Amino acid sequence: MSKVSVSSDVTGDNYGIYAQADAKVSVSGSVKGKYYAIYTNWNNPTVTVSGDVTATGGDNAPFGFPEGVGGIGVCTLGGTITIDGDVIITASNGIGVLASNSFWITIDGQIKIPEDGIFISSGFVFSQTDNQPTSTKPGYLEYASRYYGSDGKV
Repeated sequence: MSKVSVSSDVTGDNYGIYAQADAKVSVSGSVKGKYYAIYTNWNNPTVTVSGDVTATGGDNAPFGFPEGVGGIGVCTLGGTITIDGDVIITASNGIGVLASNSFWITIDGQIKIPEDGIFISSGFVFSQTDNQPTSTKPGYLEYASRYYGSDGKV
């Protein structure tokens, strides 16, 4: 297991944070990435961010990035992510949260997407009003996915 703690903002060319294999990443600040602000996969990594998470989008997307998508705030193929601020997408056609497999995402702020953006995608596309009638965390909206092996909550 790897542990990384950063006591300032993080800005990456393509990825703000890329975590896998039981990694524990903690950022005391905001995270900004061009295509992925946060990307987690494989073996349940944990990411905690005390500020905002922003994907800006742009040209020359990396291999495997979904064609036509402007940027993704949080992309998880498994893991636990906690964000104390907002998830902000500044590029058109961006996605606030893209999630599959076993995941748990807590966002204390808001998911802010452009008019043509996608709020949450996890097997299905969720709008802001597609939340569950009740939440396991009082005061929060909850979105649940159980689709082709995906099991998680935002």
